[in-house]
Amino acid sequence: MYLSRLEIVGFKSFANKVHLSFDAGITAIVGPNGCGKTNVVDAIRWALGEQKPSTLRSDKMEDVIFNGTKNRKPLGMADVSLTIENTKGILPSEYSEVTITRRVYRSGESEYYLNKTLCRLKDIKDLFMDTGMGSDAYSVIELKMVETILSEKADERRRLFEEAAGVTKYKHRRKEAYRRLDSVQLDLNRVSDIIKEVQKAVNSLERQANKAEQYNVLTGQLRTLELDLFEHEYAHLTEMIGPLQEKLVTARDEKNRINNTLSNEEKQLDLFRDKIGYLEQELSDAQIELNEQQQKINIAQQQRVKATERSKAQHEAIERYEKDKVDLRQQHSELEVRANEVKALIEETNKKVHDATLQYANKKEELDAFTVQLDAKTEEVKMHQESVIALLQEISTKRQTYERAKTRLENIHGRIEFSSEESDACAEQVKENTEAVARLSAEDKELRKQFIEAETRAQNQENYIAALRQDIESLKHNEFEARTQLERRRSRLDFLKSLVESYDGFSEGAKFLITSDEWKSNVQTTIADALSTKAEYRIAIESALGELASYIVVNNLEEAYRGIAFLKKNKKGRATFICLDKLPLSANHKSSLQGAGVVGWARDVVQCDEQYAALCDFLFSNTALVNDVESANTLMSTHTSLKCITIDGEFVTSEGILKGGSLRTEDGGMIGKKTQIAELEKEIAEYERQLSAIRKELSEKEHSLKTADVKLLHEQAKAVEQKMTGVEMRIAQIEYEKKRIEETIQRNATERVRLHEESLGLKKEIGELQPAIAALEEKKSVAEQRSGAAVSELETMEALWEQYSKVANEAHVTLLQLENDEKNFTRELEYSVATIKNIHSTLQERDVDIAQANTDIRKLLMELTENEHELSSLTVELKKIVERKKVVETEFNVKRNDMHSIELKIKDERRLHESSLSVSHELEMKISELTMKAQNLVLRAKEELEFELSLREYSVDDTFDIETVHEEVRQMKEKIRSLGAVNFAAFDEYKTEKERLEFITAQRDDLIESEKTLVQTIEEINATAQREFVETFEKIRGHFITTFKGLFDEGDDCDLRLEEGVEDPLEARIEITAKPRGKRPTSIDLLSGGEKTLTAIALLFAIYLVKPSPFCILDEVDAPLDDSNIDRFSRIIRKFSDNTQFIVVTHNKRTMEAANAMYGVTMEEQGISKLVSVRFNENKVRAN
Repeated sequence: MYLSRLEIVGFKSFANKVHLSFDAGITAIVGPNGCGKTNVVDAIRWALGEQKPSTLRSDKMEDVIFNGTKNRKPLGMADVSLTIENTKGILPSEYSEVTITRRVYRSGESEYYLNKTLCRLKDIKDLFMDTGMGSDAYSVIELKMVETILSEKADERRRLFEEAAGVTKYKHRRKEAYRRLDSVQLDLNRVSDIIKEVQKAVNSLERQANKAEQYNVLTGQLRTLELDLFEHEYAHLTEMIGPLQEKLVTARDEKNRINNTLSNEEKQLDLFRDKIGYLEQELSDAQIELNEQQQKINIAQQQRVKATERSKAQHEAIERYEKDKVDLRQQHSELEVRANEVKALIEETNKKVHDATLQYANKKEELDAFTVQLDAKTEEVKMHQESVIALLQEISTKRQTYERAKTRLENIHGRIEFSSEESDACAEQVKENTEAVARLSAEDKELRKQFIEAETRAQNQENYIAALRQDIESLKHNEFEARTQLERRRSRLDFLKSLVESYDGFSEGAKFLITSDEWKSNVQTTIADALSTKAEYRIAIESALGELASYIVVNNLEEAYRGIAFLKKNKKGRATFICLDKLPLSANHKSSLQGAGVVGWARDVVQCDEQYAALCDFLFSNTALVNDVESANTLMSTHTSLKCITIDGEFVTSEGILKGGSLRTEDGGMIGKKTQIAELEKEIAEYERQLSAIRKELSEKEHSLKTADVKLLHEQAKAVEQKMTGVEMRIAQIEYEKKRIEETIQRNATERVRLHEESLGLKKEIGELQPAIAALEEKKSVAEQRSGAAVSELETMEALWEQYSKVANEAHVTLLQLENDEKNFTRELEYSVATIKNIHSTLQERDVDIAQANTDIRKLLMELTENEHELSSLTVELKKIVERKKVVETEFNVKRNDMHSIELKIKDERRLHESSLSVSHELEMKISELTMKAQNLVLRAKEELEFELSLREYSVDDTFDIETVHEEVRQMKEKIRSLGAVNFAAFDEYKTEKERLEFITAQRDDLIESEKTLVQTIEEINATAQREFVETFEKIRGHFITTFKGLFDEGDDCDLRLEEGVEDPLEARIEITAKPRGKRPTSIDLLSGGEKTLTAIALLFAIYLVKPSPFCILDEVDAPLDDSNIDRFSRIIRKFSDNTQFIVVTHNKRTMEAANAMYGVTMEEQGISKLVSVRFNENKVRAN
């Protein structure tokens, strides 16, 4: 079993499709850095199901798609296919050759195929589980994994052992079992809570049944009393209504008389209002005309003011320009004089600069010579000073040692006394701490109990919140799906509506006739609009019709000729008409069509109105509908006169005519557009309803999530935990104090002995230091005398150097000042020349400005004269309008006074009318109130007592007191109300709840049994996995020792050990020991890079000996190895190549020599990887 073939398209740098064929044995992949060798390894790892972009050296999964180069466009997809020869049946598949394909698109969508069949990532992982070939197994080894295998990350190392032991599947099963156990325990808690609630309900229902019986007795007595009360009240109300109705008739007569008077006066008032309205309109028109005339006068006055201001401004500008010309001429003269002066100064300064340069050079040479002498003397002084400093440091060191020894001796005496006192105090404190620990331990036990209860409450609330979040995620997904479907249908609806509105597909003439208001009434319809069919047949029917779909349907030839004449008249192109009265008759009976792929007659799948039936028969005469072209050919072999149309719109006839090709999105859009629009609108309404329901439910769930407060429960648990932690910390602190005090007592005793010995040594050291310090003081005095003499000589030389330096600096400063003056004079001369040139230009501009201003003044004077004439005529017209307005205002005031007098009279009449209305209304309200009360009594009797209330007569001597009976009814209702809510179905509910209690109790027993079974299953899984792991570990350990000694030397030491003290071997750390001969490293991290690589290889091949992987990919793992270790590496992979296929990415020539075949990766085109293969046994080179 081995990896036989790899196909890569668009993955990273492999823009072109490449094929790699592998045989059993060793295949090397070589090439320069950056050419794409590791991309081959990444492609294999990716095809095996790798999900971490970082492992593939990318930020996100879409980055593995070829991203383009300077000359190549990016691709939209990456595709890698991996073919494995399953000859040994290691993979759980019945196929001898298994091909895994993975594909990713730029949109982020990813697909997996197993033997070209779409599958899930889970299927790929299940296929490779415990085979050593998964994306995270030991079949792909990179150099960085060597460090990981040997690092402190025990998880990575243990994962390899678990893969070899086949423990992974047990871990998956155990995880699933734990998940089911959590679910069972959650259900058990929920069922227990339900049992408590149901038990309460059963007890409550028994009490409710007794209450219902008492309620029935009281309600019977109440009914009898209320019936008697209703009859008496009804008779009393009917008796009061009669007199009130007689008063109401009189009041209505008076109201009618006043209404007639008001009507006559209001008609007269309307006539006055019409006249006043006419006068108001005349006033408004006069006012508008007056405003317009005033506006014209204002505009003329504003224009006059603006012209005057502009004229004044032009005069001022001319004066300013003349003044500027005088100033510029004066400035021109001054600048010419100054330019001549500056030229003379420049020549004089040049001579001074030359003299100063020579003088500065001489002074600088003298200063440099004296500086050399000064530096020599400075070095001499420095040497003497360093000698003095060295002696001072030595003296200081001796004195510090003396003082330290003396101080330490005094401290030792004090420390011995303090130590004795401290030991006595510590013994008393140990006793107090022992009592405090006992008291705090009891408090800690109680707090632990409270903490467990608080944690349980918080966990239950978290489970509820988690369920809510899961529901919300599901609803959001459903909302997204519904919204997507809704948007798709809206887009299709907009597309169809645009077709209807634009008449897309119709000729220019047809569009003009259909949309023309003048002629469209003559158009019956178009063929496309006259027909409809099911969605699956629309493309076929539209293809069968072809250009006929856009033909215009008319009743007769006369209408068609009129349409043609109308088009010619308006020059709007051509249109084709089909006349209903000229259609040939078609046979109504046709034989049924039989055969594979035959749908039937095309006419049978088309619907239309009765008036277009003959048209439909004519259009689809002798046309059959089939599934594909093959079915059409078969059918026409027996029916030679048929025309066939396929579902995809391919048209075939027996005369050899064939129409077909690819489908377009808009195909099928012309037929039955209105039907399609109606269907889409119905679907859109349904999706909007679904979306609204989903959003409502989502809102409710999100509100429940917001109101679910787990924080308070966690805070309560945390508060208890903090108390518990405080107590535990106090216990630990006291225990620590107790231990520290005991250690202090022991330490003090030991220290007293040590301090006594140290004091004897210090006394001896003090006696030796005193004579040594005196000898050093004498040497220091001699050295200070020599240093002082040298310093005096140096100070004298430094004073002379200062004088030389001062003279040289003064000469340099003089030189710099002269050079600066020369530059300033030059710049001033250049500025003067440029300014003179600018003045000439400015004078010319001022002459032009003055001429333009004089022209503008003349134009403004003409405008002012014209404005004076216009303003006079406007003023005369304004006076006429004012006089006409006064006449209209006088007539308006007269009419308004007359109307006011009539309004006062109407106001008096309306007061009388309102008084009459008020009396009538009060009577009507009283009668209505009494009538409503009577009707209400009838209604209440019917609704509350199911009794038809009728009028009864009672004698004058009847002693029935309505108020007393009302009080009795109230008291009886109060008794019924005091019973509270009555459950009339209490007996039935009690029986139902009792049965429910028994059912739930049985469910609880089942859950308890399931919990026991799952716990037992987990224990069995743990035992099996631990046994398998330990057995595999021991085998790998033995092979590791053998392989390690084969790669190193026989005397080298190595071992594998499980961490001691850990009960579960699956959780224990796996420790590696590797000690090459002559070395005793305390950690494996101290080994060299080559030794680490060989150690990791030894471990990997030890795993292969226990559970061989069908293939192994090594990515530059030989990089740290020298030539001798490369030979060992080559020998071991040759040895294992009999059972395992090796694909090695390498730069090493010796590793290449061990290969049976070799692929070279190059990059002839920038950013595009290319393959060249060599098979040594065939001596053949092939390029991909």
